[in-house]
Amino acid sequence: MEKARNIGLLAFADFFIAVAPQKAHWYNLMTPSTSDASRADINAVFPPLSSLLNLDKTTMEKVLEACSFSRRKGDQSLPTLQAWDNFIAEYKLDIEVTTFIIASKRRYFVRIGSFDASRHPAKMPIHYWRERNNIKLSPPKLRINKITAIFAERVGSMGILCNDWLSDYADDNAENIGMDSDAESVVPSIERSIEIKSKENGKCCIL
Repeated sequence: MEKARNIGLLAFADFFIAVAPQKAHWYNLMTPSTSDASRADINAVFPPLSSLLNLDKTTMEKVLEACSFSRRKGDQSLPTLQAWDNFIAEYKLDIEVTTFIIASKRRYFVRIGSFDASRHPAKMPIHYWRERNNIKLSPPKLRINKITAIFAERVGSMGILCNDWLSDYADDNAENIGMDSDAESVVPSIERSIEIKSKENGKCCIL
């Protein structure tokens, strides 16, 4: 597991470094559950990190847990803030992780990209939430198709998922992966499932 963790940490570090020049926004680390009444509003204001990386919720949780970024507690996966702080310091990353309460529940957010003092001044998640009807604060369009493809390949090499999952990911995202690096990709606010074929029995499962 240590090898998988190291691969995952480097994959995340390279991803965050690559997207640093992009327009900053806050993304939620953990997708709200389907029973969460605030789910739609939260995902619209703060797209899940899993959606940014084109991973379904469960796969994302497995990757975060393998990297020690979160821990399993019952049927929930909860972020480990100290692990994030250590990671940011070790790799000298220009990202932030913070929390605040929405609908009586603590939410976890990561800031990705760069703010600009004149054109895009720094704001905390609570500001975006209070101004969630302001279209000027909508999630930005990001040019990250090839970056997310590289991240997916790294995740596949961690050895924590079914061996053939990457080929299914590639097929599902072939159009996006083949786009020029300057092409725009709108971050979706809903989850997408990834079909993963089991090498042992040839069947498909949803992670």
